[in-house]
Amino acid sequence: MLLKIIIKKGEDWELVDKNVLPKLKKVKLEKETARIRFLNEDEIIKISKAKSYKGQSKNIILLALFTGMRKNEILSLKWGDIDFENKMINIRAENSKNGISRYIPIPEPIQNILLKIKETSKSEYVFYNRKTLNRLYDFKKPFNYILSQADIKDFHFHDLRHTFASYLVMSGVGIAEVQQLLGHKDIKMTMRYSNLSHKHLRNAISIFDNKEFQSEKEKVEKIKEIFMTLL
Repeated sequence: MLLKIIIKKGEDWELVDKNVLPKLKKVKLEKETARIRFLNEDEIIKISKAKSYKGQSKNIILLALFTGMRKNEILSLKWGDIDFENKMINIRAENSKNGISRYIPIPEPIQNILLKIKETSKSEYVFYNRKTLNRLYDFKKPFNYILSQADIKDFHFHDLRHTFASYLVMSGVGIAEVQQLLGHKDIKMTMRYSNLSHKHLRNAISIFDNKEFQSEKEKVEKIKEIFMTLL
């Protein structure tokens, strides 16, 4: 693609013959293995105990984990995008990666946190620079500091979104619902998480193994317990 752009510009400047571009053949690339990295229970506990896991940094991480929102969607979030009465967040098209707006339900713990933040907020943005009152544009340094204190390796902010999706799938939520929450245009992106439901299937067949069957309710309660550790 880059080579084509360069040659096309060369044609415009009359530096390259116009017969060059049609002769180019596409390069076949090896398919990249989809990376799904999410926090396990021990890592969640480690983060909850990190000294710098507090204040605005803590709230940004919580919003990512409980809603699956992307970093830019969180940092560009305005109070006008939040419908507290109906407990919904509006992700505007201009802040969405694929240019499509969507609504995300607000879990009760996050609703309470957002209401508390709003009480003392001095900006139209939910998360903002204390000096300029403008939105935050980067969260890399404080996030990496928390990971360092928690001794967590090979983890990126976007993996919080993977964590959100992974635990939903493992608790029995359908792929189609997860797709809508994540805002994926193509369900193929969401299908990466389908292999995580294998444990769910293993549990279903365990009735033939003379083992204790773990109900959906028990699994959901366990996952809720893990996430509540972070509040």
